[in-house]
Amino acid sequence: MKTSPLRSKFSLLGSIAFANARLSAICRTRGTPPQELEIKPAYGRKYDSKSEALSDWIGGKDFATVHGYISIRETADAKERGYKTFRIVQNHKTLAYGRL
Repeated sequence: MKTSPLRSKFSLLGSIAFANARLSAICRTRGTPPQELEIKPAYGRKYDSKSEALSDWIGGKDFATVHGYISIRETADAKERGYKTFRIVQNHKTLAYGRL
């Protein structure tokens, strides 16, 4: 099957644009470390108030992150990754936040 020169030209331009967008996204994410760690209640826990969420965080219970699970005992690892603060989120709403 023969492709037209015009079609191959647009295909090449699209590939170059995609590669440039991906490269710039990688440079942006690698250039600045994340600042805030978003954590969610683990193991199906649900909270009705900020005080309940913070008491479990201070009590050392596990919370879920994109990297796995974390508790207040593992904050040194999060600090090494560049995180400075945390935010406890449930159902897309912020329950509590603070410094690591």
